[in-house]
Amino acid sequence: MPKTLQKIIHTAATSLVCLAAILFFSPASAQTAYGISRTQTFVINPATGAATTPITSPNGNNYAAQVGYESSALAVSPLNGLLYVIERTATTTPRFATWNPATGVATSIGATGTVGADILRSTFCPDGRWYVAGNGTGAGTAAEIYELNPGTGAVIRTLNISALPQSGSGDIACVSDGTMYIGAQSVGTGTPYQLFKLTAAQVSAGGAQAATLIGDLGIANASAPNGLTEVTGNVGNCVSPCLLMSGTPAGQAIYTINASTGAAQTLTIASGAGLVDLSREFPRDISVSKSVTPTTALQGRTLTYTINVVNGGPAVAGSVTVADTLDPAFINVPNASWTCSVIAAGAATALVTACGSASGTGNLASTVNLSINSTVQFVITAPLLTSATGTVSNAVSATLIGTTFDSSIANNAVTITSNVTPAANLSVSKTNGVTSLQAGSTTSYTITVANLGPANAPDTVLTDTATPGLNCTAVTCAVTSGTATCPAPLTITALQGAGLVITPTFNASSALSFVVTCGVTATGQ
Repeated sequence: MPKTLQKIIHTAATSLVCLAAILFFSPASAQTAYGISRTQTFVINPATGAATTPITSPNGNNYAAQVGYESSALAVSPLNGLLYVIERTATTTPRFATWNPATGVATSIGATGTVGADILRSTFCPDGRWYVAGNGTGAGTAAEIYELNPGTGAVIRTLNISALPQSGSGDIACVSDGTMYIGAQSVGTGTPYQLFKLTAAQVSAGGAQAATLIGDLGIANASAPNGLTEVTGNVGNCVSPCLLMSGTPAGQAIYTINASTGAAQTLTIASGAGLVDLSREFPRDISVSKSVTPTTALQGRTLTYTINVVNGGPAVAGSVTVADTLDPAFINVPNASWTCSVIAAGAATALVTACGSASGTGNLASTVNLSINSTVQFVITAPLLTSATGTVSNAVSATLIGTTFDSSIANNAVTITSNVTPAANLSVSKTNGVTSLQAGSTTSYTITVANLGPANAPDTVLTDTATPGLNCTAVTCAVTSGTATCPAPLTITALQGAGLVITPTFNASSALSFVVTCGVTATGQ
């Protein structure tokens, strides 16, 4: 018999008592559907509909002392990969909890703000917002969908959805583009169950919204549809977005749903479990790019690495670890520093794009939160050792924390190289061999310029700034060691102006001697 809309959510979940038996979540299983029966939680193979017992705590009963109502609804959060389960109760305030699929740890959070609501449906959208659904409280005038704070359970806002049926079974499920699909009792004659949707814009706007009827599911009343979720790829008659729905003939059915027409096709009637809710984790694509300036550097100088970390979506990415370890054979690591800034905030979602830290020293090891289509930039200032020569490699990686899923890990790391060449070591000295001068006399200054190596120093510029009290009139040059070239033309004007360019060679272990002749015009001491 069809149930009231208060029951639409009722068959979309199961008891929190069995939550501890959920599948161990890994990137390889991220696109697997999860299902809850009234006695256990399973992982669903979307290609066959087969339900299998999860790896983590397959016989666990973590919630036995925390909740005990007849069923619940579940959804996987794109913020952290945790599974959120909210109990169904029409007489008391619903409670909710999380379960970590990587560790098997269940945590009771507390009560929600949906007092008296018969909560039986639950979904996360790719923007990180959590929605649960129950009956309209105004004598069935509208179906209510609540956005809840996943940290506290408080109601953030209420969506009042018209054009939905007032009785029957079903579920709600957001897909990767933010559309929310709703499987529910038929609003007219014909087949008992139909598929509806709210656009991403409608879900974002909230308030009063009218659902759009897509079409008949074609599922008989005795096979009431319950859980609904998106899966990756095309299965059966469905095309992207591909939907799976659980049903209840003998507690075994799994259907594929064509999201364009609403038509259901039986995938199996022997799933191995009577599943009353489904969910899955959203993917996102974290990528990194990196550049270095300069690509060829002198030893003792500085390399600047610029790193961009991007979330291409479709879901938000909370707590992404960014790591860059500098090579101590080339870099003065303790004196290295880095900064972090948001250069593209991305879409307005439940997660604000932000740096974990604005700056730091030494190796980069920090976290970022990334909204959809957002970019965070790190700039690393890496001083080279004076002894460093050769090719220095540097790698950066970005890794999702916890059990959230990255759809393409091939672009999560980048390695670049720079050539470090020996630097020249220049020295200069100047003397006229006396400690005092007499007005009207002439003095000569000897300027010695040496390149101690190990690298050559072509195009070295020598400047001797004019000094009050001296009228310098001539300069000469001689090579005193090694291979060097005296500037030409050799003029006092150039020496005291733009400078004399030692070109084309000033090889290592070379030295030049310049003699500058000046008249003393100063008087006094």
